[in-house]
Amino acid sequence: MPSRYCEVDKLSEVAWKLFGETPPGWPRVKAICEWVHNHITFGYHFADPSKSAFDVYTSGEGVAAISVTSPLPSAAA
Repeated sequence: MPSRYCEVDKLSEVAWKLFGETPPGWPRVKAICEWVHNHITFGYHFADPSKSAFDVYTSGEGVAAISVTSPLPSAAA
């Protein structure tokens, strides 16, 4: 789903170029996960609310912040 942090309109073409030749289903999911693992570093210290997923991709820095806006559900709940 598009959002201000993940511009589907800008990333769709990139995604098809990177993964369009990959067979659909698990092989494509695996290829995407491996690409992200090898090219993007996640961390709180990279926090920049003005940076979107497309900005991370095009910047060449390969860094993105993980932002948790609400606590994760408790296992005891």
